[in-house]
Amino acid sequence: MANIVRKIEYVIERSFDAMTGFMNRSGFEDQLEELCRDLDPSDEAHQLIYFDLDNLQLVNDTFGRAAGDAVILRFARLLEEDLSRRAVVSRLTGDDFGWVPALVPGIDDVGGTVTAEIMADGAPSALLLQAISTSSSA
Repeated sequence: MANIVRKIEYVIERSFDAMTGFMNRSGFEDQLEELCRDLDPSDEAHQLIYFDLDNLQLVNDTFGRAAGDAVILRFARLLEEDLSRRAVVSRLTGDDFGWVPALVPGIDDVGGTVTAEIMADGAPSALLLQAISTSSSA
């Protein structure tokens, strides 16, 4: 039983970010590989939204690491509040987040809308978000 618990802890540690509870880069890449295998070739567009918390280093240098961590956690909670539970959300690096809405049926071209909503929802003004929507052809 202890061996199973250690294996589960290893998988969780390997796949999830301890601070936000989101998938980390490794877990995100695993999910993307699985998603790509399951893509319907008849779909014309797929999205990957990328969020970059600009000037996070400035926040850390000016106000301390705890303030920077608070910014990351606040942004993570904003994402959590606004996105479907079935979407794939990840903290890719210290200040980069990724989101794949393709797992959410019936949602089209939402990157700009979600970015605007998060910005209007009280995200710290030091955060400048960039959303990149990609498409692929069959």
